[in-house]
Amino acid sequence: LPPKASENFRHAEIAKLASIQNLAWSLLVCLILGAAGTYAFYKQAEYLNLQRMREQVRSIAATGAKRFDPVDLDQLQAEEDWKKPEWAKIVNELRDIKTQNTNILFAYIFRKNPSDPHTLAFIADADSIHPYANTDDDPFNDVDANRDGKIEKEDILVFFKYVKEGFTG
Repeated sequence: LPPKASENFRHAEIAKLASIQNLAWSLLVCLILGAAGTYAFYKQAEYLNLQRMREQVRSIAATGAKRFDPVDLDQLQAEEDWKKPEWAKIVNELRDIKTQNTNILFAYIFRKNPSDPHTLAFIADADSIHPYANTDDDPFNDVDANRDGKIEKEDILVFFKYVKEGFTG
């Protein structure tokens, strides 16, 4: 090849390589911008979803709070109070709230701890009608957890599995 043609050929090859390099850089920038945009969109959707859930929980809590008589709640101050009729009334109300709102997994009530206002004291939850079921020597609070019609040792295991994993029915 004449020197001029050879030089033109090299310039064309260099131009091709530069063009491929520019294309690669452009694609890389597009991928980075696309990933950043997708991540930003995901975080915004996550934030909006969390806000929506907070509003829904606040709404359910505000509506549900009206169902409880403060006099009944005041009757539940000590651990032994689970045997009082107010306990069953409160727990059944919580269970109703949980049942009526199928996307609610847990329903419970706490109050400020009178001895330490920076902590909360448990009052009741929807799944605690018999908080000591199958764990003591009292046969009157045993639960047939596996629903086979007999109270047996397996019910204790099933009961604790439900407590650990959450009640489903």
